[in-house]
Amino acid sequence: ALYHAVDRYAAALCQNLARETGLLSSLLEERSVESVLDELHVAVPARTLARRVVQVLCAYGFGTRIGGDVVRLHARGSLADPRQLRKEGMALEPTLEPALLMLDRLEETGPSFFRGDIDDVDVRADVHQSFFRECPLGTDSSDWGGEMVQRLTSSLGSGVRILELGGGTMSGAVAVLNALEAKETLSHVEEYVFTELNPFFVMRASQALPARYRDVERFTFRALDFSKRIANEVVAPRS
Repeated sequence: ALYHAVDRYAAALCQNLARETGLLSSLLEERSVESVLDELHVAVPARTLARRVVQVLCAYGFGTRIGGDVVRLHARGSLADPRQLRKEGMALEPTLEPALLMLDRLEETGPSFFRGDIDDVDVRADVHQSFFRECPLGTDSSDWGGEMVQRLTSSLGSGVRILELGGGTMSGAVAVLNALEAKETLSHVEEYVFTELNPFFVMRASQALPARYRDVERFTFRALDFSKRIANEVVAPRS
């Protein structure tokens, strides 16, 4: 129910963003999404978000995917008033607010992001951090992951090496390391390898984690695209 509430709210904001950025008016006839992004001069880092907006609208019945990247959006109707959806979500679970605020910030910064006035690092840091550190939808999954890692490593003794793929805003690392610390097994970690696609997030983690978790013998931080082959210098084969 919580995910559904947030998804509906996100879809309503996607409609607003499509109107504000010209995506809606440009795709009222069957057209290639990529050609429209070129025509609107959407900044390259923002194009993933633009495609996602179109995808969400199609999923909620406000657009039709014709084939390939050819789409037609519909101007008629709207999902619901975002204010009403927010009210319903908060009545369901007041601690949803960080998730709704994250989506608000994305809608607010979206037009500037599309124009290239702000970069993707600022947008990611702005909209993700509060969600993963404050909202149950983010923190619960991180805490669950931390508990699972703690259980998996409890029987290994010392010399544990942990590799994290897609470390993001550190919520997963914090959950894992907190869980180990609570069981007084943090000193068993010989090395924690934090990898993340975004170099800005890697830099932030490299400053924060070693200072907070001094019992870990060694931290390693790398910018890594794990959709590609993992480079040997980051993680040795079979290690």
